[in-house]
Amino acid sequence: MELPEVKLVLCEPFVLKCGVVTNEWIEEMNQRLAIVAKLALEFGATFIPFLSMFDEAVKKAPAAYQAGDGVHPTAAGHMLMAKKWIQLVKGCRS
Repeated sequence: MELPEVKLVLCEPFVLKCGVVTNEWIEEMNQRLAIVAKLALEFGATFIPFLSMFDEAVKKAPAAYQAGDGVHPTAAGHMLMAKKWIQLVKGCRS
């Protein structure tokens, strides 16, 4: 069955180097990032670059401000994610 009005959105997985996140997490995360990016390209999905967004954000505020444990976003981290989602998903509507 085809659903022509459905838009696929794939989000870049992320961890921030703080809290419970150690360097050992990064190699596995990089593998996951590559898989999601490849799938987004393969299926023409809208790709939400959350890790890239957080990489920019930690230049202005500590990583723990965005995700206290390095994994789960704080209110500030969620706000950034919501803004990025709206910016990119709103643009994919027909």
